[in-house]
Amino acid sequence: MSNLIDLRRHFQEGRSVADNALDRHIFQSWQRCASMGLDMMGKADYNLLDGRALDRVLDRNTPLLQAAEPHVQWLQQAISRAGWSILLTDSQNIAIRSVRSSQLQDVRIDSAFKVGTLLSEAAIGTSAMSCALTDQRFTRVYGFEHYNEYHRQFHCAATPIFDPRGKVCGVLDITSANPDRNEGVFLLLQQCARQIQTDMIRQLPDSLPIVLSSTPNAGSGGDAMVLAVNPAGYITGANRLACQMLGLQLQDDRRLHFEHLFDNASADLSRLQQGNLPLRLHNGITLFAQIPATIHSTTINSARIRHPPGSVQADKQTASTLFGDTRINENLTKACRVITRLPILLQGESGTGKEVAATYLHNNSAAADGPLVSLNCAAIPENLIESELFGYQPGAFTGANKRGQLGKLREANGGTLFLDEIGDMPAALQTRLLRALETREVAPLGGGPAQALNFQLICATHQNLPQQIESGTFRLDLYYRINGFKLTLLPLRERQNVLALANTLLADLRQPNQQDSRLIVHPAGRSLTPELQRFIVQFPWPGNVRQLKHALIYADALAESAAPLTLADLPEELTTGYAHAQPTELTNQYATEYQPLGSPTQHLAHSLSQPEHSLNGENIRLIEETLRMYDGNVSKAANHLGVARSTIYRKLGKV
Repeated sequence: MSNLIDLRRHFQEGRSVADNALDRHIFQSWQRCASMGLDMMGKADYNLLDGRALDRVLDRNTPLLQAAEPHVQWLQQAISRAGWSILLTDSQNIAIRSVRSSQLQDVRIDSAFKVGTLLSEAAIGTSAMSCALTDQRFTRVYGFEHYNEYHRQFHCAATPIFDPRGKVCGVLDITSANPDRNEGVFLLLQQCARQIQTDMIRQLPDSLPIVLSSTPNAGSGGDAMVLAVNPAGYITGANRLACQMLGLQLQDDRRLHFEHLFDNASADLSRLQQGNLPLRLHNGITLFAQIPATIHSTTINSARIRHPPGSVQADKQTASTLFGDTRINENLTKACRVITRLPILLQGESGTGKEVAATYLHNNSAAADGPLVSLNCAAIPENLIESELFGYQPGAFTGANKRGQLGKLREANGGTLFLDEIGDMPAALQTRLLRALETREVAPLGGGPAQALNFQLICATHQNLPQQIESGTFRLDLYYRINGFKLTLLPLRERQNVLALANTLLADLRQPNQQDSRLIVHPAGRSLTPELQRFIVQFPWPGNVRQLKHALIYADALAESAAPLTLADLPEELTTGYAHAQPTELTNQYATEYQPLGSPTQHLAHSLSQPEHSLNGENIRLIEETLRMYDGNVSKAANHLGVARSTIYRKLGKV
C-alpha cells in the first residue's frame, strides 16, 4: 500500500515512474486522466442522465439489456452474498443496469451504482470499466490504483461485452469494498459476458443461430462456438470463440457468405432438425453444426442457404428497391466507403428520405461502434439548441437540469452525429460548431474540462447552402467542413423506379413499428392493383417519399385485411380528377399546382398575394398541402410558395 501511495505522489509531482511499478494499462489511464486535467484528490461528483436523455440511452441498448438480464440475475445469485455489486454500462460507460450487493455498506459504491450514472474516464477517472472499454480486455483496478483517491475503497473488475459483429457494446463490472482477489469470481464474470454476447446473437432478427462444435451433440452454453446466418446466407453475427476458430473479422467484412467458410455449406439448413450437420472447413477440418433447442421449428423449416451473389442461383435484390433509383444507391455505396474519413452532406427536398439515408450510412459504416444521434436544427428553439448540442454542467443556467446534460456531441462519441436541417442553424451557433468540428473536442456549458470527440458526421438540408452563404446566413468555412461528400436525394418525381420503392414501403408496413406502437399493421402480405400501380408511377408526389408512405399507410389501414390495395383506398385529395385524366394531363396538372422547392412560378405567387383573390379550391389545397409538406412550418411554406408569411395567415383567416 505504501509503495502505491508513494507512486501516486511521484506521479503527481511529475517524477519518473518505473515501468513495472504499475500495470501498463492502468498507468496509461492515469496519463490520460492527467492530460484531461482531472484532480487525483478531487471529490467525485456523479452526474446522472434522466428524462429523455436516459430514455434514449436505454432504448438504443435494448438488445444488450434484454440479452444481459437473465445472466445478470444469475451472476447476482452467485456473488452478491460475497459482497460484490454488479454494474452494466453501455459503450459510452453510462450505467444501464445496476444490482447492489445485499452486503453493501459503503455509501460511495452505493451512490455510483445508479442507472444513468456517467462513469467514463473523463467523468470519474481510472476505473476497471473505463480500462476494459478502452483496452477491450478484462481488467482489475484495486484501491489506490484508481486515479481518483475518492475511489480508494473500490475494488473492481470489469470485462468488455462484444456485440454480434465483434464490436464492444458494453462493459460488465463487479465492485466490492473487500479486496478479495479470488480468481473464481473473475472467471464467472467473464463467462457471464460471453453468454450475453451469445444470447445477443441468438436474438438477431431474421437470422438462424448455429452452434458449432468438434463433436456431435455438444452443448450450446456460453463457451460454445455460435454464429448466425440470414436467409440470404450471409453471416450476421458470431461470438469471439467462433471468430477465433473460423478466422472471422466481421467488423471489416460485412458481406461474408456462409459458403465462404465451408466447402459443403449449400445444404438446406432444415436438415439440422434431423440432428447434427457435418460441415467441412476449407482447410479440411470438420465441425458439427446444430441449432439451439430454443429455436422454433418453423424458423428451421424456412431457413435455406442461398448462394452468394455472382453464382447462377444467387438471389439478387435490385439496387433501386431501397430508394427507387440506382443513381442514389450507387452514391450511397460510395458514401459508405468514405464516411469513416469524410463528412457526408445530404441534400434534397423535404420528404426525400434524408433521415433514412443517414440511418443507412450509419448502419453500413465499418467504424461506428456507438449510436446514431440525431438533432433537427430547425425543430428546437434557438435558445435551447446550444445546450442540446454541447450539453451543460449542473447549475450552468437558470432552469438547467440539476444533474446537467451530456449533449448530442458527447452522446455521439464513438458513433455518428446526424445534424438534420443544418441550414437552419443560428449563425452564432455555427461558429461554435465549426470549432468543435475542427478541434474534435467539446466543453459543456458552465465550464468543465473539454472532452475529446470521435464521431462520424452526417448533415442534411433542403436549403440552397451556396445561396445562404451569399446572403450571409451560413458560414463558408462551416460549409467546407461539412461538405466532404455530397449526396443528393432526387425528388420522387425524378426517380427511376417509384413502384419498387412503393413495394418496399408497403413491405415495411407489415413489420412492427418501434417508433409508433399505435400503428396497426396487417400480418398478411399486400399487393397493388394495376390501376394503383399506374397511379403511383404517374403521380408527381410533391411531398416525396413522406407523402407516398402516408398514402400507403392510409390505404393499408382502411382496406380490407389482406385484400389488394386499390386506387379507391387512397386519400380522395390525391385521386380527384385522376379517373378522366391522361398521364400527361395529370403530370401537367400537378406540375402547375406543386412547384419544386424554392422555385414557385411568379404567376402563382402573384395570384396568392392579391387581396382580391379570395381563396378558391385550388389555392386552399395548395396552401394546405404545402403546410403539410413542412409539418405546419409557415415560414418554410411561405418560402416555398414565394409569398410572405402574412399572406398565408391572411388567406387562411388567421389574422
